[in-house]
Amino acid sequence: MSAPVLNEQSHRQRECVHRKRGARGGLYEGKSYVQSLQRLRARAAAEFATRVTSFYWSDADQIVVWLCDECAAALSALKTRES
Repeated sequence: MSAPVLNEQSHRQRECVHRKRGARGGLYEGKSYVQSLQRLRARAAAEFATRVTSFYWSDADQIVVWLCDECAAALSALKTRES
């Protein structure tokens, strides 16, 4: 996943539940996030998706997703395990 900087479109930003706790993390393209979820089995994808503020996947090209370092690592590990 790449990390674009799109500060001017904060209304198009979604975030994981850990951001409010001050966790470190970064921004990822919504399309890359959705593609990562689509590589998972349905149950794992649904469970992981509950960590991030919801959005329509059809809007993924216009969304950036902030993931804490822990969630980004967990998503990467899930993708690797289920590949």
